[in-house]
Amino acid sequence: MNSKLKVCAVLVTYNRVDLLERAVNALLGQTYQLDSLVIVNNNSTDNTANYLNEIASDSIHVVHLNSNTGGAGGFSVGINYGYSLSTDFIWIMDDDAVPDKDALLGLINAEDRLSIDNIKTGFLCSHVVSDDNQCMNVPGVSSKKNDTGYLDWPAYASEGIIAVDKATFVSVLFRREVIADVGLPVKEMFIWGDDTEFTWRISKNYKCFYVANSVVVHKRVSAQSLSLPLETNINRISWYKFLYRNSLYNARKHGGLKDYISYAKFFIIDFCQIIIKSKGFKLKKMQALFGGVLGGLLFNPKIDFPK
Repeated sequence: MNSKLKVCAVLVTYNRVDLLERAVNALLGQTYQLDSLVIVNNNSTDNTANYLNEIASDSIHVVHLNSNTGGAGGFSVGINYGYSLSTDFIWIMDDDAVPDKDALLGLINAEDRLSIDNIKTGFLCSHVVSDDNQCMNVPGVSSKKNDTGYLDWPAYASEGIIAVDKATFVSVLFRREVIADVGLPVKEMFIWGDDTEFTWRISKNYKCFYVANSVVVHKRVSAQSLSLPLETNINRISWYKFLYRNSLYNARKHGGLKDYISYAKFFIIDFCQIIIKSKGFKLKKMQALFGGVLGGLLFNPKIDFPK
């Protein structure tokens, strides 16, 4: 273990104080100790603010936002704050992620291993599972090729390290200098797809990896994939416009023909399923679907850089 490497963890939270407390305890209990912890409170209305004020210290930095800026806005603020602390690495996750005690150690060991081959990583991400040990938040395997023309993702597979291009914000570790190079997450994305965009942006310039022995439990209320046709919570339906907008933006910004085809299939399937399978709120769902597509064609945010 390279004890010289300092790590700042960044956690974003909104109205889930019980999950937040569990996540914080898991972070503070890591066998590879954190140098600092930044927690961004996205204007929670439960007891989150009181809890955070109680645990704030010289090494636990609390940022209270005046409005809910979504995961994208929260991580943009949190990573910018973490960058200002000048640690070697920043490790990010949501409040419903509970890393095993050796999760960070696994990432640092992988970083040490890859550095032997002079690889400057863009990001390292963990193996994410549900409470019943089902795989979740599976990263996108890298499509990069080696000098022989073959896909290079299995190069370190025997060591439990797989090259990837995209990941979600459920345990991602990256070097501070990467943020200076590629910028911060797009805060205007608000929710869903901001993590894909950010990690995809990083992997354009760096080699990035999934680390099998760094395990994180994702305690999401439902371990199922997002589905507008099957959504029953009317308060969440309008949020899906961000999913469709951000997914199309990501294809435009970082993808190719296959990504446009994938998005078209995604749209057509959801359109048909809203008509056939949705048991209510069909008009509201169609508004979110078409509003998201139109937004995806027009969306063109500016990348902010750390200050």
